[in-house]
Amino acid sequence: MPYAGTEMYEDGLKQGVIPVDYWLEFAKHPTPNFVVPYFWEEHLNKRQLLDIRDEATRSFYFRPKYVLKQLRQTASFGEIRRKGAMALGLFQASVLGRGRAEYIDAGTGNNGFANNLANPRSVRQ
Repeated sequence: MPYAGTEMYEDGLKQGVIPVDYWLEFAKHPTPNFVVPYFWEEHLNKRQLLDIRDEATRSFYFRPKYVLKQLRQTASFGEIRRKGAMALGLFQASVLGRGRAEYIDAGTGNNGFANNLANPRSVRQ
């Protein structure tokens, strides 16, 4: 699941694995609950890619040193609430798996998200 500005994303666009610059479209027309419509499944499937993403999120954002640093840098009650809400969202997504179904099921119904099966160059053989 390449992100805008990364070498992988640019390579995907050049090779046609990612047929549309969906991050540019999202920047022009932001929508809540945006789901990345294309996964580069040449070597790993969507579930494996999401597992790697979630493990990276957990291992970075839930390190005790990082959490303590964020708490020390907090200057107001409003900031505590904001950071707490962000932490809860990260926990729900990376530990409890909230939102994974939208990625896994994208393209299987008429939900407006692209189906990688429509682009055989992006699907793991």
